[in-house]
Amino acid sequence: MGDNPDNPGANQQPVEGGNNNNVADQRCPVINVSPPAQLIMGDSPVENWKLYKQAWSNYKVIAGLELRTEEYRKALFLHNLGREAQLIYNSKDLPLLKAGDVVRIKPFKLGDKIWKKGEVIRRLNKRSYLIRTDEGTFRRNRKFLRQTAEQSDLFVPYPPDEAAENNAEV
Repeated sequence: MGDNPDNPGANQQPVEGGNNNNVADQRCPVINVSPPAQLIMGDSPVENWKLYKQAWSNYKVIAGLELRTEEYRKALFLHNLGREAQLIYNSKDLPLLKAGDVVRIKPFKLGDKIWKKGEVIRRLNKRSYLIRTDEGTFRRNRKFLRQTAEQSDLFVPYPPDEAAENNAEV
């Protein structure tokens, strides 16, 4: 193999005992490969995520990140994501609520500042709950509910009937 200015890797010899794929990798060195641009959520976050994920997969191969530790790859990935995506990555799911839990509900009407007390009737789906308050029953997303240690004073049963108590004593 002679010197070829159009193909600088042409004068490299194959590694003894290696396969042809390694030879191709040696002949096409990549220097200063930039990672993909930061993920921008924008108007179509699902589509943007798919494109970013594909670009990141390609970058991992080109930059040889498979040879690095998992910790290094994760740190580089998170660094490259960008602030907005990191906030989403670091967010945690809210704990599930169960029937009977007492909650405070974020004000629904503009200008209201008081979080009203309510009680969970049941969970409707992954993030939605049926809540009973003194003003009625409402469906609310979990992010608008805060669990509280307060007792539910909204639905206290009626006091026992005196006549029923008198009959029980006879």
